[in-house]
Amino acid sequence: MMNKLKILLLICVILFQEIFSEEKKISINHFYFGTFSENNSNLFLYNLGSLGQNSQIKFLGFYDINFKTNGKNFSTININELPTENFHNIEMDFSTQSFLYGINSSFGTVNIKSKNTTTKTPITKIKYIESTYETFLFDGIFSKNFYDSLNCEIGIRRKTTDGRYTNSNDDEWNETVKLFFPNTNFDISFLQTYNKQKVGLFDGVDFNSSQNIFNPNLSQVVNLNDKLNFTRFEIDMFGKLFKSTSNEMEFTISNSKITYDTTNHNNHNDYFNCVSLTQNLNFEKTNFQLGANFENRNINKKNTNIFSYFAKNKFTILENMSFSLYGKEEFVLKKSHFSFGSDVNFKNNFQFGFSQSNFFNFENETSNKVKKYFSSLKLQNEITNFSLSIFKIDFAKKNFWGTSFDFDILYYNFNFISKSGIGK
Repeated sequence: MMNKLKILLLICVILFQEIFSEEKKISINHFYFGTFSENNSNLFLYNLGSLGQNSQIKFLGFYDINFKTNGKNFSTININELPTENFHNIEMDFSTQSFLYGINSSFGTVNIKSKNTTTKTPITKIKYIESTYETFLFDGIFSKNFYDSLNCEIGIRRKTTDGRYTNSNDDEWNETVKLFFPNTNFDISFLQTYNKQKVGLFDGVDFNSSQNIFNPNLSQVVNLNDKLNFTRFEIDMFGKLFKSTSNEMEFTISNSKITYDTTNHNNHNDYFNCVSLTQNLNFEKTNFQLGANFENRNINKKNTNIFSYFAKNKFTILENMSFSLYGKEEFVLKKSHFSFGSDVNFKNNFQFGFSQSNFFNFENETSNKVKKYFSSLKLQNEITNFSLSIFKIDFAKKNFWGTSFDFDILYYNFNFISKSGIGK
């Protein structure tokens, strides 16, 4: 018995030293969705088996994750529309603070940031791929500085495939033009994006009528004839103002038009406008953040205005310990909703927190409270990477408990995820 107590005490001492010792955090920049999902055992990407159809991002068993590009909400979650060659990195927040960064982000937020290039020597990148099922990919980018600080980058891409199954063909075009103007006191970017897509909506394989679901010649798809013609035109302006160590403001202005043309005659134009501001103030032991966001959505001929503002204050109590308080008020669907939360961090290695936020259902104009309890332990060094998360979520009259365990040592990775839901 005494030997067991000694071993337990030794483990506690090692964990305590790791949490409060000098941080050895290994930061990972996710340059494309492959590494993004591979390095996060709790996160999965789902699709219907077709390269062109909408994908879903799932974290800890939940699909309700807010998806952003350059700080603005992405009106449709279709990863296929995003040119991966333009990615700088992918930020993510699945903690109790995630609800601050967009509507319906109680379960998590993902933000893709595009590259800002500066080069006096012209750069040209060309990628060409051919593969099975008549798959073809072309990706070309040209970048050059005009004047001293103004950079212009032009990109064009095309991806086509006949698909493995009937009516799973996909044909996509993407064109981008970006102007980047860096300065000592500010960085400003202008981005114009155009997407055009023709995709067959086969909706997966019919298990009941197919002789062999793995053989395209012996399988029957759900929809034989449904197709979608999709067009997106978007103009964004974003950047940073008043850059300094103690004061910085981030802003985003965006306008999007999306056209849907389908064989089931559900044809419509969607419009999405957004203006957001975030002010960061850093003091000796306090970090204060204020933000406001306005969105106008006209989706399927239904107009919705959304306004929100948030505040977050992070206090450094001890050298290795910080405490955060945050809250947000949203005005949506003619109602006002207040969300709040707090958490405690020990050297970014150990965290626990609580938040209560709101999830909105735009179809029936209702909202549900989301209570989130989240704790995580991370121990990282040059050889091993250990992560343990425990969470509890109260949502839609159900309690969800879950744990995730992730362990890396040298070239090997082990992970385990468990989740259970109990109705009230």
